[in-house]
Parts: sequence; C-alpha cells; structure tokens
Amino acid sequence: MADEEDYSSLPLSERLVHKVWKVRQASYLEIIKSFEQSPNENAECFQPFLHDPNIFKSIVVEKNVVAQDTGILALVKFLEFGGTNACIKLRSTIMPSLIEKALSSSRPSTKKNSIEAILWFIELDIPDPIIEDLLLFIPHKLPKLVVGTLQALVEIFKSFGAKVISPKPIIPLLPKLFAHGDRNVRAQTSNLSLEIYRGMGEPFSQILFPDLKPVQVKDLTKLFDSIKNDPPCLPPRMLKSAREALEREKAILNTSNALAGNTDNDYDMSSPANDQLQELDAYDMITAVDLLPNLPEDLSTRINSSKWKERKEVLEEIQPMFAKTMKLAKNVDYSDFIRILSKCMKDANIMVVTFAANITSSIAKALRKDFQKYLELIFINILERTKEKKPSIADALNEALFSCFNSSSLSDILPDSLKTITHKTPQIRISCTKFLIKCLQNTKIPPTDDEVKSIMEVGLKILNDTQAPVRNEAQELIGTLMKITGERQLNQYFENIDQIKTKKIKECFEKAEVKAVPVVIKPKTRSKPNPPSFNGPRKPTLGKMSRPPASKPPPINTFSPSQMLKKNFSSILPSKRMASSPLKRNDDTTAFKSTNTNGAFLLQETGKLTSISLTNNNIRSKLESVSNENNYDTNFELKQLKREKEALLKEKNNFELQQSTWNIEKNRMLEELEMLRLQNESLKVENLNLVSKSKTLKEEFTNNKLSLKSKDTQLTRVQLDLENSRNKIIELQKELEKVRSQSHYYPLTSTQLKPNNFPNAKRASMFEGLSTSSMQMISNQSNDIRSGVENLSIENGLSYMNDDKSMYNSNFNQRNSGQFSPRRSMIGMPPPNRHSKTMANVFDPNNDDSWRRAAEVTSQLKARIEKMKARSRNNIG
Repeated sequence: MADEEDYSSLPLSERLVHKVWKVRQASYLEIIKSFEQSPNENAECFQPFLHDPNIFKSIVVEKNVVAQDTGILALVKFLEFGGTNACIKLRSTIMPSLIEKALSSSRPSTKKNSIEAILWFIELDIPDPIIEDLLLFIPHKLPKLVVGTLQALVEIFKSFGAKVISPKPIIPLLPKLFAHGDRNVRAQTSNLSLEIYRGMGEPFSQILFPDLKPVQVKDLTKLFDSIKNDPPCLPPRMLKSAREALEREKAILNTSNALAGNTDNDYDMSSPANDQLQELDAYDMITAVDLLPNLPEDLSTRINSSKWKERKEVLEEIQPMFAKTMKLAKNVDYSDFIRILSKCMKDANIMVVTFAANITSSIAKALRKDFQKYLELIFINILERTKEKKPSIADALNEALFSCFNSSSLSDILPDSLKTITHKTPQIRISCTKFLIKCLQNTKIPPTDDEVKSIMEVGLKILNDTQAPVRNEAQELIGTLMKITGERQLNQYFENIDQIKTKKIKECFEKAEVKAVPVVIKPKTRSKPNPPSFNGPRKPTLGKMSRPPASKPPPINTFSPSQMLKKNFSSILPSKRMASSPLKRNDDTTAFKSTNTNGAFLLQETGKLTSISLTNNNIRSKLESVSNENNYDTNFELKQLKREKEALLKEKNNFELQQSTWNIEKNRMLEELEMLRLQNESLKVENLNLVSKSKTLKEEFTNNKLSLKSKDTQLTRVQLDLENSRNKIIELQKELEKVRSQSHYYPLTSTQLKPNNFPNAKRASMFEGLSTSSMQMISNQSNDIRSGVENLSIENGLSYMNDDKSMYNSNFNQRNSGQFSPRRSMIGMPPPNRHSKTMANVFDPNNDDSWRRAAEVTSQLKARIEKMKARSRNNIG
C-alpha cells in the first residue's frame, strides 16, 4: 500500500513513463478521465500533450499489452475531446508507430481502439495523409501487419464511403494483394474490394478485372452480385468540415423559414449528402497514359504505303493499345496522329477505315472533353464516310461519331452535321440525319433559338426529299426537336407542311424520348383584386364622378392591420363612386349599408339609392391611410421592379459585349493558331533542307579531309624523294670523278677520230665540221665512254645500246626518283678488264654497227652529263 501511495504522489509526467506498467496504466486511466471532464478543446489537460507529442508516441509503443490497450484508448479520448488542433499536432508523430505497433496487435480491443483512433484522425482533418501512411505498410513482409492495415482500410471505407476516401491510390495495389501468399491477406483484400465496389459500382469492376485471374474474377463477381441490389445508404460518419457546413446550411434554412413565417423547421439531413449516393466515375480513378512514344517508328511510312495490307497491318497493330487505355494524358499533342486517322477515313480499303474509326472512338473516350480541340480535324471526314452500307464499318463509324459527340457538345457538331445532311449521296443524308437525331435525344443542353432555326431549315429541306427513307428521318428529326422545344416554338414552321407529314411528325413527337429540359423563365405575376360585385343590375347615375381609392393585391403570407382593412373593404368599395340623382330616387335600385360587427364590415341590401354609409369618422381615416399606404407600396414596388429591369438589361448588354469580345478573341486566336501551324510547316521544310545541306557539307568535308591527308602523304614522299635524289647526285658526282680518274683505259687519239678512218660515209659525216679542239675534246671524252662501254656485258651492253632513246630517259627518271640502280648504269660497273675483248670489237673501225652505236652512246652520255650538272647547279642554288 505504501508503494501505491508513493506512486500516486509522483507527478503525472513521471508516472506516464514509469518502469512499472501498472503505474503507467493508472496514469492512462487518469488522463482519460481528465479528457472526458474537460470543458472545451483548450482545456489545461490537453496542453502537455500538445506541446510534446512524443508522450503519446511512447504510450502507443507500450511494451505491456494491457497498458498499451489502455493507452490507445486514452489517445482516442484525446482526439475525441481535443478537436482538430489535437489531430494536427499528433498525426505525423503518432501514425507510423500506431500502424506498426497497434494494428498488428493480437488483442482485439487494442486493434479496435487503434482503428477508432485512425478514424478520428480522418474525421477531424483530411483523409489523404492517413491513407498515405497506411499504404506504406501494404508491401510489408509481416502478413499480420498487412492484415491489420487492410482491416483499417475496410473500416475507413465503411465509415466514410468512397466519395470521401478516394480509392484511386488503392486500386493499383489490389491485384498484387490478391496474389499474396497469406489467405488472411487475400480475404481482407476481398472485403476491401467489396467496400470500394459499394461506393463505385460497376466502374470498379471495369478497372480491376482485367488484371486478375479468371478464378478471382469469378469469385469477386459472385461477391459483388450479393450486394448489387442493396439500396444505397449514407455512410455513418462525416468529416468535421462537412458536418459544420451542414449545420450552417441548416441554420440558414431555419432562419429563412422563421422570417417567412413557416413553422416547419424540419431539415432533411440527407439532401446535401445525395452526392455520396452517386456512383464514382471510373475515369477519375485511372492514371493517364501517354501512348505516342509506343507508336511504331515507321508509322508514317507504312500508313502512306501503296499496299493496303501494310496500311491495314499498322492500324491493326496499334488498335488494341488504344482500346485497352481508358484515360490518355491531356498535356500531349495528338494533332499529327489525328491527321493520320483523318487521312485513313478517305482510304479506299474499308478495313483501313474500320480500324481508323475504332481508334478514333477509343481516343475520344480516353480524352473526353479534351478531344474537342481535335474535332475539326477528323469529324467532317467521318460524316462523309457514312456512305458505307456494310454493317461492320457502319457500326464503327457511328460509334466514332457518337464518341465525338460525347466528347464535345451539340453546338460543336451541329454545323458540320447540318452541312453533310444535304449531301448529294442519299445514304450519307440518311446516316447523318440518324446521327443528329441521336444527338438530340442524348443532349442535356437544349439548342438555342438560332440552332433550332438552322435545324428546322435543313429539316424542312430534306422533308421534301425524293428518297422516302430521307423523308422519314426528317420527320423523326423534327418530332425529336419539338419534344425539346415544345410545340409552340415550332408552330410557325408548320404552315407550309401538308397534313399527312404533320400527322407523322406529331406521332414522332409523342414517341420521342429526350434528356434535355428547356429552361423556362416564368415572369412574375401579380394578383389583382376582384372587382366589386352587385346583386342587381347597375344603372347609370348622374353627377360628378369621384376618384376611387387605389387598391393593392393581397399579400401571400401575412397581413398588417392596415392591409386587413384593405382586404375586407376591397370587395365593398366600388371602383367608381357616383353621386345619386334625385331624379332616380324612386327607381328600383340596390343600395348597400355597412355595419360594423367585431371589426368587420358587412354589406346589407336596402333597396333604395346605391350608396355606402360610413357612420364612423374613424373608419374614413383608416380607409384614407390604407389608400395612401397602398399607393406608396405600389410605387415602391414599381420603382424596385424598374431598377431590377434596368440592372438585368445592363447585365444583358455586358454579357453580349463580353460575348462579342470573346468571339473576336477566339477568331484572333484561331488565326494565330493557323499562322503558327503554317510557320511550323515551313520550319519543318526548312529543317529538312538544312539537314540535307548539312549531310552534303559533311560529306564534302570528309572528302576534302581525306584528299588533304593524301596530299600531305604525297608531299612527304616527294620531300623524301628529293632528299634521296640529292644524296644520289652527290654519289654520282663522286662516281663521275672516279670515272674520270680511270680515263686511262682505251684512250682514243685524234687520228682515230678523223673522218678518213671511217670507211662508212655516214660515220664519216658524223665528225665533219669539228675543229681540232673539238676533236681533242671528243677524244678525251671517248676515253670516258670507252671505260663505260667496256663495263657492259654482252647481254647488258650490246642490247642496251640497241634500245631507243626512251630507255635512257626511263633510267634517268628512275635515278631521279630514288630508284636508280648503279648496276643498270654505265658508271660504277665492274672493272673493264672483264669485257676488254668485247669493247674492242665494239669500237672496231671496220665495224659499221659498232661505230653507229658508239656515236649514239656518246651523244646520250653527253646529254645526261649536262642534265646532271644543271640539276646540281639548281640544287646548290
């Protein structure tokens, strides 16, 4: 007992974190009691936990399961009595620990209190942060924690409904949860799917079933069918913000009823919540997808192919991709792809047209109202293609047309539809008229007066068509339009229609079913007082007429005392008071006498003069005050109505001005858009030209680069050859000096060179005209020649001298190019003693051929020597 007293004497902050779990549990019970007894959300008992949210975090992660159960109950009471401020302060700190430690608890009460705390977190603020925290634990490895998280989600949807809690982030996780290895996880996933289906209806099945196995689809279908016929019901809980808005609306309605004198203050609490009874749209639950990157890269090439099979195959390839996509990304430009489909609508092959129509229908359904901006690119081509009678293609075209209508409005499709209804092809006229009838039946916005006029003009034109099916469709068109506008508005068009057609139109009018409800503005009507009635005939009287008092229509609900007087006397006072004439006193006339009985005035018939006796001056004054009050009220209401009329006229003028401004702006934007489109096309052409030029310049640059490299290589080789040539020249000069030093072999004397020593005349003529000095020089040079000639072998010598002059030029070029071989030259040959006998035979004076060859060799050697010298001088210079 002493220990318990010591524990109770400790401060609350210490007892909350005490090492003994019973002490902690007792402190939890204490704060629960303080929360329940708190006067308001700003009480002192809430402040320590608002300043330090980690206190409740330690309570949630309590190690002792009994104390943890009590601590989570304390959290529930804290949120229940602490309000929105308590929720916001603790949410981010408490939620992860609450989900991980409490939802996986084996104690049912702990799990129940944890779910209740999560529901309070949602009710006091918004559900999105709580759902995000719960979804983080869905992929957890511990099945028990996943089951607890799914149970919390099931209770959340049961309590608030799918209208408040968006199932969009949860739906993508369901297929993976249905494939989980733990059966408890799969069972809770089925319960969660059932609650989502309860709020969404059939659209949920359309999203979920494609990703499940057939067995799972069968089980879920059976589960969904069990609640399909259940009546819709409101969720048991509401968000605090919605509940406060509902209370404000109820207070405003009660106040207005009290001011109007209506004592019926019953308020239908379910009327603002009717939105929650409606099924959710599956379109809002789907993530948008961009399919343009998934299109084939060669789409443009294949779609423009001359072979219809290639065009059909590429459309057949991409159609399933669009058919499975329920929502397309709205920030993507589909103009180029829509133009391709529009071009396919004119294709000669009906298979290509069918696939293009199906793809167009899928895109229109996936974009909804965002498809409206692409309508002008393809709609008119679809209408003109409705000449096809084959059911498969006709159904595809009609589906595409109606998808275009659902993605836009009646005003958007009306101009092109009316234009195509008057087409020269009867089948197009029939199909387009049927389409317009279907649009009128399904539109929720009635056509304007101008649109009604344009429809009737076209309808009357095709009403006299030569084709009977066209006339029948025209009758149904006019009857459907009459169902929307009413008979009165179209009566003016029936003057020139015969009775038979009018009768058929009336029949179509009675059978037609439309969704549009015309907006009828009823003018304010004011009730007028009934004129006074008399029992007998009224005879004219003589005398001056007096002005009757002004009358005011009776109020609807309440009356003031003056108005009560007016109400009672309005039927008594005649509209015109006439003075009685003495000449008519004896006539049979009816007079009225008024008496006052309990404040009310009654009429009594006297049978004499027609007059009203007012015996009380007070009554006269009251009548005058009633008259003045009536005049004042009437003038005031007239002025007020005039002001309202002026305000409405002004508003109408402003609206018309604004509408004209918008039309001008729209036209300007359309012009700018067209200009930008043209600029885009021109830029594309310029881009293609620049790309081609760039490729050409790149090729030229590559060729020039290769040519430059080859020139550099040639220049390097030429420089190397020049260096080799210089070296060869130096070597040849050395060889020449060496040859000159060996000129003592086979010297020729001047007497041997005389013409008389040549038996042949031709050889003698070679040496005519030479002076003694010249002959001496020839003699000196002949020694060099002889040394070279003696070095020639029989094969390389005699045959070498038999060659023509080109042979020597070739050898000279080879030597200059670095390919000269001393072995082929006559300089630097082996010693002359090897061929001394041969050389002697060559220069034999009695041998004509030998002398001729010697002369040729001499001249050639001289020319070569001169060239070598000139080349040496140029190189040195």
